[in-house]
Amino acid sequence: MVALFQLKFLQGEIDLARVEDVDGNLRLLYPNRMNNLSANIDMPIVPFPLGTSQFSGTTQLAGITYFTQDQTKKVNITKQGITYIQEGLYRGWDEFKAEIMVLLEQVKPLLEQHVVTRTSIRFINRFEMEKFEDPEDYFKTMISVTKDDVLPIPVAKYGFKLTLNVSDNAYSIVSQNLDKINDKYVYLFDIDVLDRRNIFFERQEIGNVMEELRNVKNQIFFGNVTEKTLDLCR
Repeated sequence: MVALFQLKFLQGEIDLARVEDVDGNLRLLYPNRMNNLSANIDMPIVPFPLGTSQFSGTTQLAGITYFTQDQTKKVNITKQGITYIQEGLYRGWDEFKAEIMVLLEQVKPLLEQHVVTRTSIRFINRFEMEKFEDPEDYFKTMISVTKDDVLPIPVAKYGFKLTLNVSDNAYSIVSQNLDKINDKYVYLFDIDVLDRRNIFFERQEIGNVMEELRNVKNQIFFGNVTEKTLDLCR
C-alpha cells in the first residue's frame, strides 16, 4: 500500500535555499513542486481589551515537496530530513531501492558532508479478507489467543503496536490494525525499521544500511504472516 524511505539529519542542517541548486534534476524525476510554508502570528499581551487588536505575522519555508503527475511518488525535503514515499503498486525491492539511489545522487550536492542521524524504511501492507474468525489463521503475533476459552463474539475491529529492539543500532515499530469496512475485513500490517547510527551522507553506505533494514523487515513480515495470508497476495 505504501513504501517509504527516510533520512534524518542533525537539527536544521539542511539549507532549504540550496534546494534550488538541485531543483532542475529533481524535476526530471518528479515534475511537480509545492513549497510548504509555516506561519507564526504574534499577538500583543495587554491587561485589557483593545478597540482594534494589533498583531503581526510571518511566514517561512518549512519544506519542499516534489511529486509525479499521478502523485504516487513524492519527495519531501525539510531542514531535518528527506522522505521518499511510493504509493500504489509495489514492484519489488530492487526497483524501490534503485529509485532511491537515483534520488540520492540528484540531491547529493545538497546533503554532502552532512551527518545522517537516522535511516529508515517503512512498509504498510493491506490485506482484505471475506472472513476473520480466528486471527491465528492469518497472523502469528497476537496480544493473546486462548484456544480453550474463545470469546463467542465475532471480532470487528482491533489494533496494537509493538516496538522491537533489533540490535544496538536498530529497532522496529510494528502496528497491526483490523477494521471491518462494508462486507470485508481490512487488515493493515505496518512495519517501520529504523537505524540510529550517525553516518556521513554517502550513497553506498546508505545503500548498505538499507539492505540491513530490509532483512529485518522481511524477518518481521514473513515471521508474522501465515501461508493463508500469503495466499491473499497471489
